[in-house]
This record gives sequence, structure tokens and C-alpha cells, in this order.
Amino acid sequence: MVYRVASSILPLPRLITTTISVTEMTAVLCKMKKTFKQAGTAGISVLLCLSFFGCTSSVNQKTTKYDHSTILMGTVVSESVYLSGEDNSSDIFSDIDSVIDKLENENLSWRVKGSDVYNINTSESESEGTDLRKTQVSKITADCIRRALEIGKASDGALDISIGAVSHLWNFDADSAAHTPPPDSDIKEQLPLVNYSRSYIDENNFVFTAKGQELDLGAVGKGLACDEVAKYLTTKKDIFGAIVSVGGSVLLYGKNPERKDGTYNVAVRDPFGSSNDYMGVLNLPGGTCISTSGDYEKTFVYEGKTYHHILNPKTGYPAESNITGVTIVSGSGIDTDALSTAAFIKGYGEKTLELLKKYGAEAVFITHDKKVYVTDGLKDKFTLPESAAGFTVVD
Repeated sequence: MVYRVASSILPLPRLITTTISVTEMTAVLCKMKKTFKQAGTAGISVLLCLSFFGCTSSVNQKTTKYDHSTILMGTVVSESVYLSGEDNSSDIFSDIDSVIDKLENENLSWRVKGSDVYNINTSESESEGTDLRKTQVSKITADCIRRALEIGKASDGALDISIGAVSHLWNFDADSAAHTPPPDSDIKEQLPLVNYSRSYIDENNFVFTAKGQELDLGAVGKGLACDEVAKYLTTKKDIFGAIVSVGGSVLLYGKNPERKDGTYNVAVRDPFGSSNDYMGVLNLPGGTCISTSGDYEKTFVYEGKTYHHILNPKTGYPAESNITGVTIVSGSGIDTDALSTAAFIKGYGEKTLELLKKYGAEAVFITHDKKVYVTDGLKDKFTLPESAAGFTVVD
């Protein structure tokens, strides 16, 4: 059986996201839905554009694999489930989509009026005796913000969810063909508002932010979505295993019935190749989350210079470090998402390794000169294939 996550054509689940724009993907989905509407369940496989809706495959006598893809949280979401009972995949996919959609629209979106983050960013309610605004949020949002602020402090601000005032200037979700960098004067004007230490949350789930601050949970939201989907999957006894990819974050759940040991093979993208090229393979069990950050996703070119979407909170500009990409592995989606951003910005080094150790996470770092650094916990799980020309694993 061939696994395909995001936009790969590989005998592996892919970890990376496609470089196709959401606008283009929407057009593809609409066209495919019209062409294959007789297939019933709306969805495409984790291959995205190259698979049929309602795709199923018989894995063995006890399980059947079903695939579905859609667009949520401004990115491509790919879902594969192995069912040991009757085919209720359409209900499962609908439920998974609802979990992610609800998280986006009720909790995380800074655009959707009425969401927790929107309410935080537009709040005019002042905390008595301070110059801070306060907003009460749901438990899911509160727990997310607490963890993000904690990792922000542990990373010395490499992860900073108060970066919204600057990240919204860049608006990397816009059509890249029409993209230009924001004026330097605008960045400098908003940069003083980027300071995670001026935001906090109390035991009653009130979020306190400085006036003018805007939170942006884009660096943790897709990982959180993986965690919320995992909670849902545990309520379904007939799901033998599953792979759910939300942008650059992936959830491996249960067991892979196509391998005797139940593990999954996950490809790590080649930062120097196309979106379908990979340079390494991770063999991982269910109950694992993976997130990747790299300077090759969500980019645009202006006057000959390429800009990527991972901003350094200290400068307000795309981060520059000694790595071109990093893949984080742990049991927590929100941790992998947050740590991949922090690790990319900090680069490979002792402080980054200490940060990962603090949160029980492992990593694969790829430098600009194709050196690969693999942390101890992944060394027996990572393989560099012969096709990965020029890459060298450094002990």
C-alpha cells in the first residue's frame, strides 16, 4: 500500500505541505467534486490533487483504508483512517472536519468575528489598576495560550504569540503573486508590541494583553488541531489507525495494519527539491505528532529576494538561522508545532537542544550546506536513502 500525505507521490506518508495555494486548491477540489460527484463521500486522498474522491483500499481481511482531503484553517487537511468495522468513514471524516473547523472559528482565528483570539485582539475591557486589556476565553484557548507562553519564555522569545501586530502586516495568506513586503517604518512602529512577557493568563481563563497587542496562534494552531483530533479518534473503537495532516503538522494514531510492527514511515521533505522530493524517512509509532518548519513554505519573491513566513519576533522580518528546515517529533501536537517554530528561529545549537530536551521532543535539523543533525531519540528511527544526494548525517 502506498501512503501519501500532502502533495507527495511516495510510498510513505508525507510530512510536508503542498506549495499549491489555497485558491488553486479550492479550484481543484471544486473541479474534482463536479467530475466525481457520483463517488458519494466528498474527499480526496492524502495525495491531494491526484487521487479520487471516496478513495478506499482493502488493506487486509480485517481493515479497510479510507482517504479524504479538504481545506480548513487556511491549509490543506488530509485524513486517512483504517476501519475494522463497517464503512462509516463519511461520518468520521465529517466529525474530524468539524473538530478542526470549530477550533478555527470559535477559538484560534484572528479574522473570524467572535472567536476567542478575535475577541482578545479587539478587546476594550481594561483590567483595573493596569494598562492591560482582559478577555475571558474558553478552556481550549486558555490551555493553548498557556502552553505557548510557557514555550515562548523557555525559548527566550523565539516563539512569541504576541507577534500578530507584525505578522498581520506581512499577510502571508494573501495571493503570493500580488505580495510585497510591508514598509520598514510600519514594522518598526509595531515591533515594540511584540513581547510575550506583556501577556499572561490567570486561573479563570482571563487573558491579559497590552493595548495594541495582537495575538497570532498560527505557530501552534495546526498542532493543537492534531491534539483535538486525537481526542476525538479515541472515542471511535472501530478506528484501527489513522494519519491526519493539518498543514505542516501530522498526527499518527493507532497502528498501521500494513506493517507487522504497526509503525508508520514518514518522509521528511528535501528543502532544496520540489514539494514531492524527500531526503529522509522516519519510522514512528502511533501516538506521535510531527511538525516541520522551513524557509521553503509560504514564500514570495519581491525584487529578486525570497521572503518566507517564519518571522523573527525580535526583528519583524523572516528569520535567518543556520538551518533551512527542522522536523520536531513528540507526543504532543501543540508542542511539536511551537517547538518547530522556535527551533527554526534559534537554529541548530546547544540552547535549542536543551529546549527540546526540556519538552521531551526529538528533531531532525537540515542546514544550508545539507548537513543533517538527528537527536539521539531518532537516530535509530531515521534513514537517509540513497536518493538523498549531497546530504550527510553528522554524528
